[in-house]
Amino acid sequence: MIGNIFSSFQKDSSNENPSETSNIDLDDSGNPGNPSGTGPSTASGTEKPFPGTEVPAAEETVSTPEDPAPVPATEETTEPIPETETADPAPSEHEILKQALDDIKSGLATLQESFDQKIKTDAKKNEQFDRLHDELQDYRNGTFDKNIDAIALEIIRLIDELGNDADFYQETAETDGTAKALYKKTDDLRQELLDILYRQSIEPYQEKSEELDSHRQTNVQTVTTEEAEKHRKIAERVADGYEKNGRVIRKERVKVYRAVPPKTE
Repeated sequence: MIGNIFSSFQKDSSNENPSETSNIDLDDSGNPGNPSGTGPSTASGTEKPFPGTEVPAAEETVSTPEDPAPVPATEETTEPIPETETADPAPSEHEILKQALDDIKSGLATLQESFDQKIKTDAKKNEQFDRLHDELQDYRNGTFDKNIDAIALEIIRLIDELGNDADFYQETAETDGTAKALYKKTDDLRQELLDILYRQSIEPYQEKSEELDSHRQTNVQTVTTEEAEKHRKIAERVADGYEKNGRVIRKERVKVYRAVPPKTE
């Protein structure tokens, strides 16, 4: 049919202008092509179909790049499949909070009970520790004081002997040069021993009362007298007493009068 239409169109064209049809070429399907040596008849470069002819739809061509861009691999996340339970339905949020509050109250009650018990135990231990500490301190102080007293008594005895020697040398020191030197040496040594006791808070004392005080004085010798008013009076002071912070370490040594009735002829 296309061939008939074209042949009739060619005949009409050859009658009008035979010279223009000589340059028309036919393509494989019988349609006229572009004239040789001439460009396309339209500005867009496409041929217009003849009226009454159907032009097949052009196949869409999809251009694919030679080297497509690599698609980034997606990390596969495997989520655990929740196990389906056939138990009772899950408790509500209110029930969960109530249960948590009950657990907290129970824990606090247990903690309070443990805390109270701990306080009682610690208080008892502290009481026992304080008592043992006081006993140990008293024992240490008593033992230490006893040791100091024993040493002090030996020093006091030595002081008494040096005092007796000093009194003996003093009687002849004015006339004898050797006795005078011995007296000075003995008295200096006696004073050094007194300084040792003083550094331990031990000091000598003499009672001012003229009567015997059995709590702070010791009667080393009784002197008889017929004078009744001298009974239990101090006849002579033999040696000083020594005390430490008001506590007597050694009593003062004295001689005491004892009144006796006068002899009758």
